[in-house]
Amino acid sequence: MSEGSVLKRIENPARTATVVGRHQGKVRVGVVGAGVFGGYHAQKFAAGEHAEFVGVFDLNAEAAGKVVAKVGQGAVFASFEELADVCDALVIATPASSHAALTRKALEAGKHALVEKPLALTGVEARALAKLALERDLVLSV
Repeated sequence: MSEGSVLKRIENPARTATVVGRHQGKVRVGVVGAGVFGGYHAQKFAAGEHAEFVGVFDLNAEAAGKVVAKVGQGAVFASFEELADVCDALVIATPASSHAALTRKALEAGKHALVEKPLALTGVEARALAKLALERDLVLSV
């Protein structure tokens, strides 16, 4: 953990969680991918009390628009980079063949990443992404 990071344990009867990081307030989350899983993630983050759902990027802007309309908040973004610029974290919910490349882009942009499974198509790619997240003090979750 880097200097200045906060580690605190949150206890509640239903679950116990460990929170690591310096972030204060709601986490701004964007979703990459407007398919079924992207839609599920958008709904959950839009309804969550600890996150602000920012919007969706998908190569199919019409599909992204349908996700945004369904959840009732957020915006459609024209590019991955535009979405990443306004988020703290990105959900990667695209076809599996693009997970590693998009996750690398997210981590290199300094964004935390939640990736639909699989993280990558090979163990080598997955370990490289985990290493990058550790080096940059970012959360990487699958």
